Amino acid sequence: MRKSGKKSKVVCILGMHRSGTSMTARMINLLGVHLGNPHEVISKGGQFNEKGFWEHKGITQTQQRILRSLSRSWDTNQPLPENWWKNKKIEPLKRQLSAIINKDFSNKKIWGWKDPRTCLLLPMWNELLSNKNVNIHYLIVVRNPLDVVYSLERRNGFTLADSFQIWLLYVLNSLYWTNGMQRMIIDYDDFLQNWEWRIQEVVKELRVEPPKETIIEKMRSFVSPSLQHSSSTIEELKSCVEAPPQVIQVYQIIQKALASSTYFSSKQCIEEIRSLYKSKYGAERKS
Repeated sequence: MRKSGKKSKVVCILGMHRSGTSMTARMINLLGVHLGNPHEVISKGGQFNEKGFWEHKGITQTQQRILRSLSRSWDTNQPLPENWWKNKKIEPLKRQLSAIINKDFSNKKIWGWKDPRTCLLLPMWNELLSNKNVNIHYLIVVRNPLDVVYSLERRNGFTLADSFQIWLLYVLNSLYWTNGMQRMIIDYDDFLQNWEWRIQEVVKELRVEPPKETIIEKMRSFVSPSLQHSSSTIEELKSCVEAPPQVIQVYQIIQKALASSTYFSSKQCIEEIRSLYKSKYGAERKS
C-alpha cells in the first residue's frame, strides 16, 4: 500500500461499546498510530464519553450506512445475514471505505481506526485489507460484561437481557473473525489501573518506539481511574441471573487469554471460540 512498496502496519481496535475502545484509540495514537487527518478524527467528547471518541468520521459514517442497508443498527443482537459482505448492494460502500483508506492512509507507515461497529463487519474488513499491502494487528478491548450492560442501562435504557446479547455478538464476533491472526486482548479495568505497565505490552505487540516522557505526560493526563464508574468481578457476573451461560463462557475464555498469550494463540482456544460461535450463530456464516 505504501508508495515505497513496503507493507503498512494497520491497527484495528475492536470492542463492544462502553468498553474503553476510545481510550485505547487515543493511546495508540499517542504511540504514533495515524488515525486520519485531524479534520476527519472525532476527538471531542460528550456526556458519556468525556475524553473523546477518536473515530474517523468517514469510516464510522460508512459503517453506519452498511448496517442500515442490512436493516441493522449498532445495537443489534442478531448476526448479519449469511455471506452479507458479498451482497451487491453494499459494494458501493465497500468501495467508499477503500477510497478512504487510499486517500487518508496511503503511504503511512502505521495507521489504524476504531469504531465498535467494526466488530460486526469484520469479514468485510478482512477481505478488504487482504487486497492492500498491509500487516494487520487486532487490539480487542474487553470490559466485564456486567459493567457494560449496567452502562447501557444508564445511557440507553436497555434491559440487561438485551445488552448481554449485544455484548455477546460484538465480543464473540471479534474473537471468531480474528482467529489465527495477530491479536492482543486489553482488559479495560486493568489498563486503567496499570496503564504505564500495560502500554509497554502494546508497544511490544505493535513493535513501535516506546513513548518518550513528553508523550507519557500526555497519556497521564488522558487516562484516569476516574473513568472507571464501575468494576465488577467475574463472581458477580456469574451470580447475575440475567447473564446467559455463553456470556460467562466467553468472558472466561478472555480471562484465560489475558493470563496466557500462549493459550490465546493455541488450537484449544481457537476451537473453543469456534465452537461457541457456531453453537450460537451457526457455522454457515463463514464462506
